[in-house]
Amino acid sequence: MIRLSTLAALTLLTACTGPGAPEPAAPKPPEVAPETPAVADEATRALAETTTLLALVRTNDWAGLSAHVAPEGLRVSGSSMVSPERDTVLSAAVIAGAGTDRTVYRWGEHPGSGLPWESTAATLFGDTVAPFDAATTRTVNDRHDKSHSSNLPTIYAGHVWVDLHLPAGGDLPAWQSAVFVLRPEGDKLLWVGLVLDRWIP
Repeated sequence: MIRLSTLAALTLLTACTGPGAPEPAAPKPPEVAPETPAVADEATRALAETTTLLALVRTNDWAGLSAHVAPEGLRVSGSSMVSPERDTVLSAAVIAGAGTDRTVYRWGEHPGSGLPWESTAATLFGDTVAPFDAATTRTVNDRHDKSHSSNLPTIYAGHVWVDLHLPAGGDLPAWQSAVFVLRPEGDKLLWVGLVLDRWIP
């Protein structure tokens, strides 16, 4: 004799699985959180921006180079000691026209002799920036050679800089350093300073 409770269970099972019974709902796929794009850290961004600037200088793309310059211009310091009062500032417009600009600017003094260091903007970039290539030693927010005093951290507080360093050797009688100073602004890094340093034995 079938017990009433068993009979009720069988009746309910038949109703749920027999003809005309509703289809079981398909299982929902697990929710996947949207992938957040990776944000490059400041050092990586600075190295990438410096590589771009270097390529523009080496190809004499003055218009392209000027687009990366800060609105207040590019301050060029002819030694490791930045001097806001004496250093020459090149506007974006001057850099854009560097290929035809015959103006002679003063960058400081030649190390050793103390004679005035003067040239056109195009010559400066060609002599002091273009020699650096992909194999150049690059140091972020620090200086590769610290034999010369520098006020970089004080003058450019809140900025990021990349020190490009070439050792002495071959046709190069001295080590040379070109520091690209960049100011973070939103998702951009604006070029605000070029600090040039070298040592001649």
